[in-house]
Amino acid sequence: MVKKLSMLFFIVLSSIGLSAQTSAAEAKALLEKASLKMKSFEDVSIAFSYEFSNSRVDPPIKRVEKGDIKLKGEQYRLNLMGVEQICDGKLLYSVLHEDEEVQKEQVKDDKGEAQGLNPTTILEVYKKGFSYKLGGTAKVGSKTIQYVILKPTVSEEIDYITVGLVKGEDRLYSYEQRSKDGTITLFTITSFEVNKKLAASLFQFNPKNYPGYYIPK
Repeated sequence: MVKKLSMLFFIVLSSIGLSAQTSAAEAKALLEKASLKMKSFEDVSIAFSYEFSNSRVDPPIKRVEKGDIKLKGEQYRLNLMGVEQICDGKLLYSVLHEDEEVQKEQVKDDKGEAQGLNPTTILEVYKKGFSYKLGGTAKVGSKTIQYVILKPTVSEEIDYITVGLVKGEDRLYSYEQRSKDGTITLFTITSFEVNKKLAASLFQFNPKNYPGYYIPK
């Protein structure tokens, strides 16, 4: 009897292990496919909603905003909460319209790696420092969203990330980050257009467009 129970216990553990490996492999394949699909477009224009909330603080915080971003390779132009970001692939310019100030920083470090998360690498975050598995699915209108859960191997801030992908289209639908302090940041795509032949000048910072602003040299 003991031997039978031991064998049953071993089979259960083995099936759980195999299931976890399968889930991780499928999750990785979905993320890779979505990342490659995004890179295959000449350019991408996205409108999105942005939610920032934390119910653990007093009073609870909840902020909802709308934004838009245009991407072309490693270049992008983002508008969100009164801040305009222009990235030419090497330098990132953040235009703070309320303060009439421009901030400038390098996109990559000395090793040529992107510093922090940016819109062009959001689908590649799983490649370093994360484990991943399939989440559930949800119906949004006529679309089915497959969720992938990413768990950082080491992080003092991030609890986990949930990436939503549109089934059959292999593209990003949502990106939710939950922090250990209770903060939830959610981006949900509301409009997705590709290959609009965006002008190269859209991704170049032109100081003449910001007269009177403080612009670092």
